[in-house]
Amino acid sequence: MNKNTININIGVLGHVDSGKTSLVRSISTILSTAALDKHPQSSERGITLDLGFSAFMLQKDKEETSEQVQITLVDCPGHASLLKTVLGGSKIIDALLLVIDVTKGIQMQTSECIVVGELVTDKAIIVFSKIDLIPPDERTQKMALMKKRTFKALQQTKFKDAPYVFVAANPSQREKLEPHISENVQPWGMEELLSTIAKYIPIPERSHEGKFLFAFDHCFGVKGHGTVFTGTVLQGAIHVGDLIHIPNIGISRKVKSMQIYRKPVTQCGQGERVAICISRCPSDKVERGFLAIPGYLSLSTCFITSAHKVRFYREECLSKSKFHVTVGHSTAVATVTFFSMYSHCQMKDCFSFDERYFYEKQLENDDRDSNPNKIFFALIKTDIPLCIYPKVGFIASRLDWDTEVSRCRIAFHGDVLAQMHDTASAVVTDKKNDMLHLTKIKKRQGTVERIQDNQILIVKGFFQKDANVEIFEKMRVSFENGVRGYIEGKFGKSGKLRVRLLSQSEKIPETGSKVEFVFHKVFSVDHETKKKNVYITQEDL
Repeated sequence: MNKNTININIGVLGHVDSGKTSLVRSISTILSTAALDKHPQSSERGITLDLGFSAFMLQKDKEETSEQVQITLVDCPGHASLLKTVLGGSKIIDALLLVIDVTKGIQMQTSECIVVGELVTDKAIIVFSKIDLIPPDERTQKMALMKKRTFKALQQTKFKDAPYVFVAANPSQREKLEPHISENVQPWGMEELLSTIAKYIPIPERSHEGKFLFAFDHCFGVKGHGTVFTGTVLQGAIHVGDLIHIPNIGISRKVKSMQIYRKPVTQCGQGERVAICISRCPSDKVERGFLAIPGYLSLSTCFITSAHKVRFYREECLSKSKFHVTVGHSTAVATVTFFSMYSHCQMKDCFSFDERYFYEKQLENDDRDSNPNKIFFALIKTDIPLCIYPKVGFIASRLDWDTEVSRCRIAFHGDVLAQMHDTASAVVTDKKNDMLHLTKIKKRQGTVERIQDNQILIVKGFFQKDANVEIFEKMRVSFENGVRGYIEGKFGKSGKLRVRLLSQSEKIPETGSKVEFVFHKVFSVDHETKKKNVYITQEDL
C-alpha cells in the first residue's frame, strides 16, 4: 500500500439474507482472495459462510486528512450458527455498517450484531437494504416507518445517533414489481452511502509502535512460494525478513514476502489488510489465529480477565457454569468463576496476585447503582488452549442454545489480565504468588434453644453433629435484639453450641430468638482451579 494511504476496516453485519454481500459487491473495486462468498458452499446455499474482504478508495475532506483513504469491508456471515465467525472478525473492525432488510426490520441476528458492534466500536451507519422491493406508491411511508421503529430500538445503545441510509444494491430484483425496468439499472443510494461514510467515519489513529501482532483469517499454500497468511495487523509493524512466531504449531519463520491486495510491499503496519508469505510451514496445520514476534503470544487453558455483563443477556451468569469463550478466531468451552473487589482506582481493570478478592456467585450488571466501585473479574478454565496476549479481548457466549429462540446469546466480555498456566510448555510459572486468593462470605443462622445462665446460651442450627466446631471458637455472633456474643465451644454431640455474651446485659436473648454469625472462608486457587490453603476467619469483618 502507498505510504500515504490509510486503511479503515468497516464491518458489514446483519441478519442472514439481509443483502450484505450484494451491498459489498456494489461498492467494492478491489477484491481479496477471500471476497464475495468465495467459500464453495456459499454459492450453493446463497448465504455468506465465512468472512469476506474487499475494498475501495474513499474521497475524504482534505481538511481532515491529506492521505488517501482505503476502506476495507469485512463481510460477516449473518446466520445464527456462524456467530463465532462474526466474533472472530469483530476484533479488526474500526466502524460498522448495520444492514437491515427494509421489508423485515430488525430480526433475531440483527440484535446480536448490535451487541457485537457495541463491544468493538461506537461508530455505525444503519443501512436499510432492498428498498426496490417496496411498491413505489408505498415506499416513502414504509421507509419513514422503518426509520422510526429502528430509531426507537437503538435508543439504549451506542448507536442511537447513527445516520440512516436507504439503498438497493441489486435493483433488478424489482422487475417483479415493475417489469419494464431494465436489468442494467444501477444500484440505488450508493453515492449517499459513500458520502455518509466519508462524513461520519473518522480516521482512526494508527501507529507502527509496539510489538507486532497479526490476526489471520485465511491460510493456504502456494506451490513454489510457501504458505500465505491473509489477515489484519492489530498492532506494530513488520518488514520482509523479520522473524514471526506461529503459536498454533510452535514454530518461528522469517517473512519471505508480503502483498496488500495483490501489490507487493516490503513493510506493513497497524490496521492494514495484508498477505504474509513464509516458507517451510505446513498450511494444513493452521486455519486462522494470530502471528506475532517470538515470545509475545502464549497458549493457555487458565487465565484471569475483567468481566462485564452484556445488558441484553437476560439469563444469570453463574460461577461454575460453562460458556463458549472466543479469543480472536478461536473458541473454547470454558468453566468460569467470578470474583470481585472494591476499588476507587482510575484503572478499573487492575489485577494483582498479591490481593485477596471476593468470590461471587454470579456476575452483576455494570449499570448497578448500589456498588459503583465494585469491579468484577473472571477466572476462566478452557477445555483446549487459547492463544492469548496482554489485554487481548474476549467474548463469552452460549453458542449451544437453540438459534430459533429469540434471545441474546452473548453473555459477557472483557480483557485478559493475567495468565495462570502455560499449556505450551506445560510448566506453571515459578512465581510463588501464581495463585488466586479468594474469600467467600459465609452466613449461618440458628436459634437460642435455652438460657443456661445470664452469660451462657445454648444455640442450635449452626452446624451438623459431625462438624469441626473448634475452628469457629471465639468467633462473634449477633442476636436479633442487638446483643453480641462469641462461640465458646461445642455442647453435646448434636451440633449445638455454647455461646457466651460479650458483656452482662439486661437484654438477654429469649429462648427461640434468632442468632447469626458471618465469617470468611479464605482459599487459594491454582492453575487447575483446585482449592488450597483453606482457612476460616472474621478478621476483615
